[in-house]
Amino acid sequence: MGNAPKRPASLVGERPSGELIERLFNLSVDMLGAASFDGYLILLNPAWERVLGWSISALMAQPYVSFLHPDDVEAARARMVHLKGSDLPVLGYKSRFRKSDGQYLTLEWNAIVDDRSVYFVGHDITANMAIEGERDQTARVMEAVIENVDDGIYVADSTGHMTLINPAAVELLGYESPNELRNRIPHLTFHYNHPDGAAFPIDECDLTKVPLTGIPLHVDEDAFWRKDGTMIPVSYSSAPIELSDGTGSVVAFHDITAFQAERDRQRAQVDEIEWFDEIKKALTEDRFVLYAQPVISLATGSTFKHELLLRMLTSDGEVIEPAQFLPVAEKFGLISDIDEWVITHGFDIAATGGRIAINLSAPSMVRLDILLHIERELARTGVPPGDITFELTETAVMQDLEEGRRFAERLVALGCSFALDDFGTGYASLTYLRELPITYVKIDGRFVNKITQNESDSSMVEAIVQMARTLGKTTIAEGIEDEDTLSKLRGFGVDLGQGYYIGRPGPLA
Repeated sequence: MGNAPKRPASLVGERPSGELIERLFNLSVDMLGAASFDGYLILLNPAWERVLGWSISALMAQPYVSFLHPDDVEAARARMVHLKGSDLPVLGYKSRFRKSDGQYLTLEWNAIVDDRSVYFVGHDITANMAIEGERDQTARVMEAVIENVDDGIYVADSTGHMTLINPAAVELLGYESPNELRNRIPHLTFHYNHPDGAAFPIDECDLTKVPLTGIPLHVDEDAFWRKDGTMIPVSYSSAPIELSDGTGSVVAFHDITAFQAERDRQRAQVDEIEWFDEIKKALTEDRFVLYAQPVISLATGSTFKHELLLRMLTSDGEVIEPAQFLPVAEKFGLISDIDEWVITHGFDIAATGGRIAINLSAPSMVRLDILLHIERELARTGVPPGDITFELTETAVMQDLEEGRRFAERLVALGCSFALDDFGTGYASLTYLRELPITYVKIDGRFVNKITQNESDSSMVEAIVQMARTLGKTTIAEGIEDEDTLSKLRGFGVDLGQGYYIGRPGPLA
């Protein structure tokens, strides 16, 4: 402090000279001046001419309010009355002055008074006002967009708590109002699990790190979790945003349920086309095989017959279960070709001795050529018709009961047996058993394998057995997987049974 330069003693306490003040008055870029209390400008520096385009004499020739925007006149008069009665300065007020070309400029003023006049300094803020107006307009537009877009949007502050949540976000997340979400941490509120339901620790979440890294983030597929605990698949984008308390983040997210459904549909179509080609090749290259599962007498334990079950082989020898290809074969009209293949090879197996059961599809039920094919195979192989049982599901038969009856009657007329498969799962009444020439009623495994734990399933199975016995039908229980179930079925009087406990399907030698 001791070495700091000192002002020259000659300037200490001195006022600028009148000549210096006049030079500053004339050079100032701000508009300096004075006005009388009766409303006339009485002293103006050259900046007035430069800013407004009027000459000094023109500006002084009439009351200054004549140069104001009409909407600002009353406020200016009221301000002059206020100034006349006060010795305090008035700072930062604004008024619009007309230029010589008719345009208006917005000027900002600071004013002080003495006993005779008002003294003021002003500068043009038109450009600043335009910028502020644009900012206000932009803010209004952004607010309108945020409030009305279908995407959910929220802003999290520097501490990670939500401060702004738009209506779409509230609705998508299943809440009633933004207040339920405000001041909560997004990850802990609706991003706490992965799409598969596995826990998602917050320290592994890239979404929470955006304010720290400063790097925008986009994720095509993720999951948010609604208030009711259900999952909503989402895509989202996040970017850092500078807030008054530091760096936060703004996140926009979108429900992609429809997108995923359409994508899955297209993938399913592609898969179906690929399966269609594979099935056609398998038919051409004879890549179908028949497995056999034993059906035993529950009274004696001896094998009564074998049910033939279809499998398809890939070109590499992989075994494909029927549930993967039969729906496609049925949809694209290949199922009848497959049924004919099964009938032909099934009769070849039956010709070696023993009873067999062959499954047929619903479309074959209405085809006369399938019946003709069965007749030809009976003649070709010489298999006793009584050794052959054809199975159709209850659901397939009930879709067209009249066709189902005609088809069953024709099979029986050929000497074959008819079995109603998966009984109990469709809409058939037990009384329909009287209307169809059924030899075997196959009780669906979904009832059978729960009869030791579920009383209603047990009662259902027992009722089917009693009705079938009354009508002279033979019952077959599917899905027997343990000794307790087998014993209970014997107690109900079930005639035949099959299931993994008795024997799994296996390839025929």
